[in-house]
Amino acid sequence: VKHHTNWRIKGIQRMDHRRSNELFLTAPMSISNQDFAKIREQLLQMIKMAVQTAKDSEAEDLFCLNIDFFRV
Repeated sequence: VKHHTNWRIKGIQRMDHRRSNELFLTAPMSISNQDFAKIREQLLQMIKMAVQTAKDSEAEDLFCLNIDFFRV
């Protein structure tokens, strides 16, 4: 949990100095439970693709992907 928290803090700090090619998103939304499940599955598929791309990638620089999707 602490490892996860540390990367969240790093992301928050980075937003103050973000570059135009970086992406930060906060998107609270009111949706159905069914659509929550659908979006969660879509995110899982994207994460799998991102992990595979990272595995196949030459280690050139360090990037961090943080994703949270939760009920408030």
